[in-house]
Amino acid sequence: MMLWKLLFTGLLCVAALALAVSRQASVYWLALAAVVLSWFGDATLAGFKPLTRAMSQPSLWGLGFFAVAHLCYILAFTMYIKAWAQPGWRTPAMIAGFTAAAVALWLLICSGGGQPAPLRAAALVYTLVLMMMSCMAWVSAMRLGGFVWPFALGSALFIISDGMIAMEWFRDWSFPWQDAAVWATYAPAQLLLVIGFWMLKMPEAASALASAGM
Repeated sequence: MMLWKLLFTGLLCVAALALAVSRQASVYWLALAAVVLSWFGDATLAGFKPLTRAMSQPSLWGLGFFAVAHLCYILAFTMYIKAWAQPGWRTPAMIAGFTAAAVALWLLICSGGGQPAPLRAAALVYTLVLMMMSCMAWVSAMRLGGFVWPFALGSALFIISDGMIAMEWFRDWSFPWQDAAVWATYAPAQLLLVIGFWMLKMPEAASALASAGM
């Protein structure tokens, strides 16, 4: 099962690479970096021996890979939002709302329990980064008066998937076929985010700047 999971995310890496090469803009290279880092997160949390053999705490490494992946997504979304130069009340209001939701979720699920303090602290950082990624995905989805629905749905599925993992880690809560449920939400989440980037259209004036990394 592990190899099938890594094969799927590996194919997503290939798709993201093709997108980045074909469009040659920093937004898409950042999306590629996010997918590749997610592959490393998957491999680490799945106990892929060639990668985890020298790791003393694979769970923390896995959280770290995914946290950096989400940071890459955040940078890509931010670059896209700035390219259209359409600031509004939604962005700061949504950032505040998603940040409050992140803290509330962490207090509800991760703050108690018997897990060591470093893992609880890492979970707080990760939750904040995950929710910020989702926030910027929703802001990006609402650009130009349209709605890039894969961003909205993909980021929501990411939260659901990680929420089930957190409940198992920190609350010892699980149910039959939980692994399948986690994968059935996580895999579409990553796929939808890649599809969302494929649907994006950078404005011509900003495309050159994005290609230059500005």
